[in-house]
Amino acid sequence: MKKPVYKRSEDFFEVKHSIKIWGKPRCPYCDKAIALCTKEGLKYTYYQLDEDYTKEELLELFPNVKTLPQITIDNKYIGGYMELRNYLFVHAI
Repeated sequence: MKKPVYKRSEDFFEVKHSIKIWGKPRCPYCDKAIALCTKEGLKYTYYQLDEDYTKEELLELFPNVKTLPQITIDNKYIGGYMELRNYLFVHAI
């Protein structure tokens, strides 16, 4: 089975965006989300559990979430790392 190929969604990268990542320490997907933003030159704000927010505050923002990271772009809920990757890139076949 071939691995999908993704290409950059250039329209997205032409404008500055407000990217916010809610994560926790030692979280592989949180680290991947940060690494992806860094690699692509995107500025983001990172909020760490128990330092910047509590679990209760997270559930107020994102009811019923069970995993981290939780990510918004321009105050629009995106989801986790996989959704971020899909949002930034378009499947090219």
